[in-house]
Amino acid sequence: MLRSLWRSIPPLSRLGLSLTGYGVLADFIHHVFTPNLHAGKVLHIGFIGHALTLAGMVLALLGVISALVESRRRAKQKGEGNAARSSTAASR
Repeated sequence: MLRSLWRSIPPLSRLGLSLTGYGVLADFIHHVFTPNLHAGKVLHIGFIGHALTLAGMVLALLGVISALVESRRRAKQKGEGNAARSSTAASR
């Protein structure tokens, strides 16, 4: 079930969700394990985690928008452009 759900997500959104996952993991490591370690400041893991999370969220959103545009373009090619609007306007 999860595999079919993952495959149904647009590729750009999958990439964005993967980057977001890595960013959340880096943020988790930063906030939980490195407050007492100097390594957190040296590696800048907090900044890297936040940047990965932001980039992943932006890519996921762009993937959803591109899928929407592609879906609308296919619907217009099939001639389904304003069919739903005209049927509701006629019933009023």
